[in-house]
Amino acid sequence: MQIRARLAELSTAAGRKDYDWSHLAARYWPARVDEKCKADASLGVAHGCFWRYHPARAWAWELRLQDELGPDFHIDEADSDTHRAAYLRENPGEALDAVEKEVLRRRRKRKVLQPDLHTPETGLWTENPDLVWALEMRLAEKLGHDFRLVAPDKPAARSEYEAAHPDDVKRRRDLIASLAPLMFPGGDADDAADAAGDDDAADDPDGDEADSGDAAREA
Repeated sequence: MQIRARLAELSTAAGRKDYDWSHLAARYWPARVDEKCKADASLGVAHGCFWRYHPARAWAWELRLQDELGPDFHIDEADSDTHRAAYLRENPGEALDAVEKEVLRRRRKRKVLQPDLHTPETGLWTENPDLVWALEMRLAEKLGHDFRLVAPDKPAARSEYEAAHPDDVKRRRDLIASLAPLMFPGGDADDAADAAGDDDAADDPDGDEADSGDAAREA
């Protein structure tokens, strides 16, 4: 009787009796669960299609968790490599905006200089050196010191860009020479100011810090 009641709950997925996060629901009602995964990122994580349906959020989560778990961390799914590569290729500006937000989050969190961010992904430097260069310049101004996006394809792509754009190299050199690193004095007033300007969404790409880390670790 209990089994029949539980199956009835699984089949209707109504209200508080919605168990579509479960693998049993995905097995027997795959189309319904798949549609929900497209709208709900947490279900996408649970069913291994986070990168397929929510690539921007998956990228932001990876950047955040690479800070917490190690620079080579990936949300590994059956087709995550394919979707990650497609996202970076098709949305480089959005991907680099996420990098900028993550660097500034790390600065707020640690209150130390952030000279670089390491990513294991190739393509951003090779395919979009102008966008990466612009990102580095923006962050240098915001951080008060030089910044580098470090990737496997950076050395060759950066050298080629610098050789082709000597004026940009000079402008960057002049900018860096004019900067003074931001200071992070301690004290309650500074902590309060940070808290006021750094809400949960800034610290957590999904707006749910506790769930994001656990879900990504399970992915």
